[in-house]
Amino acid sequence: GERTSLPEELEENFRKVGVVHIVALSGYNVSIIADSALKLIGYLPIAKVFRTLLATGGILLFAILTGASATVVRAAIMGILLLWARETGKIYQALTALIFAAFLMALLNPKVLRFDASFQLSFLATAGLIFLVPKLEKYFKWFPNFWKLREHLLATISTQIFVLPLLLSLGGTFSWATIPANLLILSAIPSTMFFGFLSGLAGFFSYYLSWLLSWPAYFLLAYELWVVELFSKLGS
Repeated sequence: GERTSLPEELEENFRKVGVVHIVALSGYNVSIIADSALKLIGYLPIAKVFRTLLATGGILLFAILTGASATVVRAAIMGILLLWARETGKIYQALTALIFAAFLMALLNPKVLRFDASFQLSFLATAGLIFLVPKLEKYFKWFPNFWKLREHLLATISTQIFVLPLLLSLGGTFSWATIPANLLILSAIPSTMFFGFLSGLAGFFSYYLSWLLSWPAYFLLAYELWVVELFSKLGS
């Protein structure tokens, strides 16, 4: 999620193409962390409640280590609620979880309602996923879903519709390249995060192992940057 080291031109290309969210930690990243933690912890010979506690701790640690931005805090709260709904056999209602997360964050810092654009964009995007995706699904059954392409298409369209008014009022722009660029990039993000994490972890033990594991992450990142560069040129 660190963007200060990105060249100014590259960051502008990310904004122009509409994929800046991939370098700004979001609910998508938190969901990947939560799912991965549950899968890894699921192999441990411990009670389910302790596995859920460990996964909860993993989400909290991830949120703290990445700076606890409004987007990550919102996603962390909703992710933890989902984990414990599964553990207790309760029905998880995304809208209720979203409202609760907004209430909790506004209670701790009321200023986010007016002055935090990332808070506003995050909640609008999540609302788009909750309200629009189920309504649009029936119209896109023809679209292939390998590598979750249909899911990413629906998510991109829904979130863009909901955030566009606020985005334009904040001086942002909308590009036709947003949808195809997101389709080409989002499917590669989980693998990129996975190999990036393994490479960083291996670096604590062996330079050569870290070097070896960094190659898949490098090629994935090179591909994603190529997509951004391609669509930034086509859109200019």
